[in-house]
Amino acid sequence: MFTRVKEIRRNDYLQIVQNYRDGDRVRQLLVLYVGRYNSIDDALHRMSGDLRNWRARRTRITRIAGHEEFSRKEIEDLDHLIKTTDGRLQALRALAKEDPELLERDRKRAARRRGQVAARISAISARRERERRASAERSDQHHQQSEG
Repeated sequence: MFTRVKEIRRNDYLQIVQNYRDGDRVRQLLVLYVGRYNSIDDALHRMSGDLRNWRARRTRITRIAGHEEFSRKEIEDLDHLIKTTDGRLQALRALAKEDPELLERDRKRAARRRGQVAARISAISARRERERRASAERSDQHHQQSEG
């Protein structure tokens, strides 16, 4: 079992995956979709806080349920979010307890990824700076031609 980060529409999603053989081919089985977290440690820490916040919001909404600003749909969506996140958190805790090596490998992956993300951000910043300079040069040339 291992963790991977899947990028979908510019967002990174953490997944726990397991390889298996299907005849001659190696396939992957999604064991657990974790969500938009950087690592297992991050998910374990933030998921419980997210759950507390959503449960508190759900309690506040039900206290003022007579007001029309909260729809039944919003309450149902919160209930679903709480239930699925709680299930993921319990499953993640069980996997972490069952396979401590998974946590260690994920910590190493997350550390490497932080370096990769920093390098990608640096490269994007450098590219934007080059584009800005090129645009400024074109603007200066255009300005000089129109004066001359």
